[in-house]
Amino acid sequence: MGRRSMTGGVVGKGDQRIQYEFCLNGVRYRPSIKAIPTEAKLRRAREHLKGIQQRIRLGTFSFIEDFSDFRDLNKVFHSSPYRTCNQVFDEYLAHCESRRAKNDLSFATLTGYRKELDSVWRPQLGTLPFLKVRYSMLSKIASTMTSDSLRVISTTRETSSIRSALVIGYASL
Repeated sequence: MGRRSMTGGVVGKGDQRIQYEFCLNGVRYRPSIKAIPTEAKLRRAREHLKGIQQRIRLGTFSFIEDFSDFRDLNKVFHSSPYRTCNQVFDEYLAHCESRRAKNDLSFATLTGYRKELDSVWRPQLGTLPFLKVRYSMLSKIASTMTSDSLRVISTTRETSSIRSALVIGYASL
């Protein structure tokens, strides 16, 4: 039988930081925030940690919202199944940029994909958990797109970037 925590998962780290400890997808994380660890702040941090643990159970926890200055933030994104659509779109654009560096994709195409994702898809889907997006949502957004809002003529091109981003997102699950 293991030892139970006496600190509630929150401890003062030095005299300038408060450190949290929790598990996400079987991996233990110990991020810290810059705050003087007074008794009142540690109590509020324990309440905050309870909220974090509940959001982890519900699948709505976003590491970047609570710990944006965590030094290994990029490792958290790739191991978490609770990625947001924004994170999937960023991964897709990084993939496109690597193709651009290999001269496998033109600069204009990459720019068009980025503009489309930023103007149409991110505002509608960006903060949603990737696994909660349904075909009906995508269909509804695509049906409301007009060539005036995108300044693009081809309907195929309007949906190709989201289609490819979803393929990348599902492939990395």
